[in-house]
Amino acid sequence: MKCHFKKLLANVGDNDLRDAVTDFHLHVTSKNLTASTISGYGERIGYFSRYLSGREIPFSAVTTQTMREYAHYSLSRGLSAHSINGYL
Repeated sequence: MKCHFKKLLANVGDNDLRDAVTDFHLHVTSKNLTASTISGYGERIGYFSRYLSGREIPFSAVTTQTMREYAHYSLSRGLSAHSINGYL
């Protein structure tokens, strides 16, 4: 498992998110993506995980509205409108 995924799993207290991250890691590795791409995905999931944790939102409660709010938050922190899709 790549570095960002290991670090993420070590710091995630939400079991639903941990299961989703594990499943996603298996999915991306089965697609034979480059290590750099997989690591980038792990890093972006980590940003979202910290966003949820900071707002005490369990992964099981994530809605379309949560994703919109995360997009707005990311834009307000300087992420370009073009880049935001890679973070959602």
